[in-house]
Amino acid sequence: MIILTCCITTFLAAYTNMDSESKEIGNQEYMVLFRIHAKRNSIPLDVMIEKATPKKPKHIKVITDFNGRYYTRSGNCPSCGEEGLNKSSNYCHKCEQRLDWEVNEHEK
Repeated sequence: MIILTCCITTFLAAYTNMDSESKEIGNQEYMVLFRIHAKRNSIPLDVMIEKATPKKPKHIKVITDFNGRYYTRSGNCPSCGEEGLNKSSNYCHKCEQRLDWEVNEHEK
């Protein structure tokens, strides 16, 4: 499941840079990937799309090193509440929700 999820994520990243004709073809391939995965794992398509859509972690904390310099961020999964996820985690390892660690200007 994780391998297919990574393929879908790679496709999503490439999709944003495609022209409209390529997006038309890409949409068809993307939906095929989702349907195959959903059938194999008995997961509804809307749930698959929800999990593949990045969400901001909850309760984000900045972690610093011993000198007080920024080291990383940690937070909780917005879907299942799994604690202790860090910025290097693109997905929650418990429920496979895709995470968005981007920092907005007002969050700095």
